[in-house]
Amino acid sequence: MSAPDTPRMSTSLRRYADDHRSASQTLLERTLRFIGADIAFADDVLGDLVQERARRAAVRGAWAADLWYVAEALRSIPHLAWHAVRHGGHRGRTHVAALLAMTALAVTMAVFALRTAEDVPVRLEVDGQRTTNTVDGIVVHTTHPVRLAMRALDAKGNPMKSSNVRYRWASGAPVGVAANGIVTCAHAGDAILRASLGALAANVRVHCLPVKEVRAEMWLHLVAGGPPQELAFVALDPDGLPVNRLAGEVRVKDSTIVTLHKGVIRPIAPGHTNVSMRFGDGEASTQISVYEPIHSFEDLHRGQRFVVAPLRVARGDTLRWPLPLGLFFLTYQRAADSEPIPSFSAEGPIMCLPEFGPTVEFVSCLARGPGASLRIVHPRGSTSVISGSLSLERRPSP
Repeated sequence: MSAPDTPRMSTSLRRYADDHRSASQTLLERTLRFIGADIAFADDVLGDLVQERARRAAVRGAWAADLWYVAEALRSIPHLAWHAVRHGGHRGRTHVAALLAMTALAVTMAVFALRTAEDVPVRLEVDGQRTTNTVDGIVVHTTHPVRLAMRALDAKGNPMKSSNVRYRWASGAPVGVAANGIVTCAHAGDAILRASLGALAANVRVHCLPVKEVRAEMWLHLVAGGPPQELAFVALDPDGLPVNRLAGEVRVKDSTIVTLHKGVIRPIAPGHTNVSMRFGDGEASTQISVYEPIHSFEDLHRGQRFVVAPLRVARGDTLRWPLPLGLFFLTYQRAADSEPIPSFSAEGPIMCLPEFGPTVEFVSCLARGPGASLRIVHPRGSTSVISGSLSLERRPSP
């Protein structure tokens, strides 16, 4: 018996069916077909995923089901691609390599586009450094050449490499400026410089205010927990005139003893430190001793190295204060500059240099044995009560 005739599909009808089936396929199915994967094998894998997604959508919702499907499909891609390489032969391997190359190229171009967009400078501004950093420009206190510092920022405000910033003089005082930003302020004056980085440009105001010398108080005596005190110093130009607009460095050596904020010193704990001031070609420092307030020098323990006690001497009074062993400094501070100072003399196994006197308020003493004391007498010729304070600063034991 002959086999029944099987109707053949016309060429145009077959092309229509193939096009219709391709149009209904997902992007993943089309990709697998392109690289030569076994469609029946791919359909089995993807069909299972589709069925499970439908079940999860009914139980957990469409959003959770879609997330699960994407994750599982991504996990299946390496296995399907390897099957395609084995099943598709040379043509399949070629298509897989081409697809990987296209993917890598797309990722590289996207990353490059993002990096390029982020790396475009949109603003130039003055960068902070010890000789600069004011709100409306740069203050230069030295007559020696200094390099300006500008930084470029991207659209998000992130700093970028700005070593190619170029400079030129625009107007104002005749300030010497090199293309790389080295400025020489030979004289006082204001100048406008033009800073540019490619097509980006900005005007920079430079204030030339030379400082030749800084003068400050040599010593401050403060009480722990007491009132703050303004740090007294002055910066002078080459002609000896004060420079009021300053941009430099003021630094506390030990901030556990004192703190500095806007030129005000606040005593924190007993001890000794210093504050250094540097502006242009001038620098100075102020030594600061902070003392623990006590009533007298009796019964001091070894840990009390910085102490201060109030002193009040009436007419005709003679006081004797015991002194500890070892090396220490004594400093008398008057309550008012117009008041006289009492008469001091060391007694017992102790030596003090220089000797206390009407103009000597600071001495160094060495007590070699017990029984040393300080004799305090109301000065002759004065009838008023003298009040002040006497501080003792012990040197550490060797």
